[in-house]
Amino acid sequence: MIKNKKFNLVFIGASGSGKGTQAKIIAKDYQMVHVSSGDILRQEVAKKTQMGKKMSQYLVKGQWVSDEIICEMIFPRLEKASSQGFILDGSPRTVVQAGLIDDYLKKRGLRIDLVILIKVRPEVVLARREKVVADGKKFQTGRNDDNPEIFKKRFKSYMKTIKPILKYYRKKGVLVEIDGERPVEDIYKDIVCKLEKI
Repeated sequence: MIKNKKFNLVFIGASGSGKGTQAKIIAKDYQMVHVSSGDILRQEVAKKTQMGKKMSQYLVKGQWVSDEIICEMIFPRLEKASSQGFILDGSPRTVVQAGLIDDYLKKRGLRIDLVILIKVRPEVVLARREKVVADGKKFQTGRNDDNPEIFKKRFKSYMKTIKPILKYYRKKGVLVEIDGERPVEDIYKDIVCKLEKI
């Protein structure tokens, strides 16, 4: 494992795919910064900041936050993380965001090295979600998609919007797909193998 090498990564996957778990493990092992747009968003809402108030208007309706707000939220964190390398988790949600992120990084002499799709079939994600609910647990405290109806709405939206994003990154030659229906350790090993080939 080449732990001293710096990467700028994007992790993509539906809620419940396990991408957040993998992003945290990889970030820790490679000493990278984990930039989770979902975590940042929830923190801003909880603190009732000006940005948090803007975001909450989208969240209560189960909608994605606007491209402009997302970029305003993550750009400063990418700037700070540039010396260590980063994992962008939860963004981009649209092709517009993907383009804005690439433009922002390019102006600073940076780029996305690899986009990792944690691929899980829709029925598996939904089954995982139902099991979490049945066990009386939550994916993560404070998530608005713990609400079953909002979760389903956001999941359908994800399935619709993810295709052009994958096409965008596939065309750039940086997209790799990882089978996310296996044990955490096996998924992790696959991701490490992909990183060592960069």
